[in-house]
Amino acid sequence: MDKVPPLNEGQMDIVAKACRFFLETAETRDARRLDEVVSVLGATMYFQSFIYPFDWSAECKGNEDYYRDPEKLDDMSLAELRKVFTVHMRMDRFATGHLDWLCKQGYLQRAVRRLLQLCGG
Repeated sequence: MDKVPPLNEGQMDIVAKACRFFLETAETRDARRLDEVVSVLGATMYFQSFIYPFDWSAECKGNEDYYRDPEKLDDMSLAELRKVFTVHMRMDRFATGHLDWLCKQGYLQRAVRRLLQLCGG
């Protein structure tokens, strides 16, 4: 696994706040608003360096199930989740609608819940 750059407490607090806002909105099932909140979540993760550069496309080759199976999220560490979020955020840049599809599947919500669990809130 690539070395994951560290985050400070302030960065994690901001990401956690965006995650809670995302989950609150996801529960309303307001599709238009959810699109906006997914964008905010992604922008927050990028701005706070939660998303980090690595060769994500090479990482995915042969590991597709690792990045698709929602049950695998339950045991992931923070470093692994950062990698998963980076992969999916980058995929959405090249395949518009990828994050929307993850939301419809409940995958993104599960990943966010796991992240909040690891952050204590």
